[in-house]
Amino acid sequence: MLQTYTHSTGIDRRAWFLRVACICIALAGLGLNAAYVLEGAFDARRVSVNIVMLSVVAVVWLIQARGHLRLASAVLLVTITGAIGVLSAVNGGFRAPVAWAFLPLIVFAGWMLGARWAAATFLAVVAILIALFGLEAAHLLPEQAPGSIRVQIVVTLFMLTLGCLLFLLIGRDMAAGLRAATELREALRASNEALEAKVSERTRDLEAAKNLAEIASRAKGAFLANMSHEIRTPMNAIVGFSQILLRGDLPPVARQQVQHMAQAADHLLLLINDVLDISKIESGKLVLEPTPFDLRALFTRLLTLVETNARAKKLGLFHEIEDAVPRWVVGDPTRLTQILLNFLGNAVKFTESGAIILRCIVQASDDEGVLLRFEVQDTGIGIAKDAQERIFQPFEQADPSSTRGYGGTGLGLSISRQLAQLMGGSVGVESAVGRGSLFWATARLGLSNAAQQGAGGAESLSAAERLFFAPERILRHHFNASRILLVEDNEVNRLVAGSQLALVGLGVTEAHNGAEALALCESRDFDLILMDLHMPVMDGQSAARAIRQLPQHAETPIIALTADAFSEDRQRSLEAGMNDHLAKPITPDTFYPRILRWLSVKRPGVLLPG
Repeated sequence: MLQTYTHSTGIDRRAWFLRVACICIALAGLGLNAAYVLEGAFDARRVSVNIVMLSVVAVVWLIQARGHLRLASAVLLVTITGAIGVLSAVNGGFRAPVAWAFLPLIVFAGWMLGARWAAATFLAVVAILIALFGLEAAHLLPEQAPGSIRVQIVVTLFMLTLGCLLFLLIGRDMAAGLRAATELREALRASNEALEAKVSERTRDLEAAKNLAEIASRAKGAFLANMSHEIRTPMNAIVGFSQILLRGDLPPVARQQVQHMAQAADHLLLLINDVLDISKIESGKLVLEPTPFDLRALFTRLLTLVETNARAKKLGLFHEIEDAVPRWVVGDPTRLTQILLNFLGNAVKFTESGAIILRCIVQASDDEGVLLRFEVQDTGIGIAKDAQERIFQPFEQADPSSTRGYGGTGLGLSISRQLAQLMGGSVGVESAVGRGSLFWATARLGLSNAAQQGAGGAESLSAAERLFFAPERILRHHFNASRILLVEDNEVNRLVAGSQLALVGLGVTEAHNGAEALALCESRDFDLILMDLHMPVMDGQSAARAIRQLPQHAETPIIALTADAFSEDRQRSLEAGMNDHLAKPITPDTFYPRILRWLSVKRPGVLLPG
């Protein structure tokens, strides 16, 4: 507001100054003619000069009155003053003070153009007058009648008075402009200080909010970690004992009851894992672990995992892999399995008849890797158009009533989307109600030279061969003499792990804490150590570091057997000198292969699956 007011006021003042100057020049011309008449020094040249001067003044007045551009008025004023000065010098000689008397008007004309032009116009006209003086001194100008001295004196005094008045007006206007500029600078400074204060305050608020968010995030992470640990400990007993019971001889009714118990435990464990994955993704702590893997073997394993449920509903289960898809790729097979298993599980859940197809095609490829598109197509109930985007949001399902009919938390697809994005891809669905669905996911995977290792693996074997190469069978027939140390403070967990090891004929020595384990390792040799992390007296990580200092156990495999399931927990276990990290609850499907892997380190000649 201040800047606009000052600018408009300056324009009004300049317009008023210009009108005053025109009036003064017109009066000067009339007075000059009257003086020449009174003195008897009137001639045609002087009349013509004054007529030109008065005509130009009239034009300036009309232009200013009509509101045309200030620049045009100023240019005309420069022309007026310049012409008057030159003609006066020619008529009266440079020595006549009339020529100098017009300099104030010339400076004023420059000021009308702007402050930067005032000095330029002044210097230009002074240069012209000096040039004329030089020409006159060299007698190159024609001799003219000097006119009346008294007229020259009167005109000079009048013009000097006019010049002083104009300078006073200009100075007053410039002083007002300086005051306005000072006020504007002060206003800007105050505004900047206020803005900086607001920015500083906002920065402090944001910093405080950021700190609170970090505190809340840490509290949330600590809460989830503690809850996960506390839930997994009893879950270990439920899952472990149900698996042990199912491997024994049970009456039909009891077997069915145990199966329901095991399924409920698996569902609860899936919910726990989903919540942990969502927490990791939101905090940016979920990190992929790239490794070479056999893509076709992964497909076989995926179909095996859903085969039982699909067969129970008499669904066809097929897979199609495009010939251009490389067999060996580099990526995170665990997270890729999680995405596709979620798609397959939903397909089996929401399909009552027909078939399910797992498909893989190449979308793009280059020297660094391939972009693969994975599809799971079913003949199930389908999804409405308006729900197809919503189902990829956390805790969302196509139909809320499906939670009661089919179960589920609504987290699986949201996690799948986040995992696919971490793999450089995306997810989507194509579906219509009553016509089935096609869920797809893309992932960028690297190329691997692992194909040179052969295309073996338990997944590519026949059913009979898979039974022959089952980890349980190999452990029972080739490693039954192995010495295993189980370090666990919880009696139930010791019973679960000991019972599962006893099923495959492995003998176990038990320790209740890290100190007991260290004492046993100092006096005895073991082929494998299973170590809990949270124990009294000495925790598992401290015990592992101490055991690694013993020469006879510097290379003995140590597996962390714990309810801590975060990636940071696994990293801490490895940094403490352990070889592996197995999260509870433990099941034969995950426990036996891991035991076999590390026992075989000392017996490389044993034929292993894969």
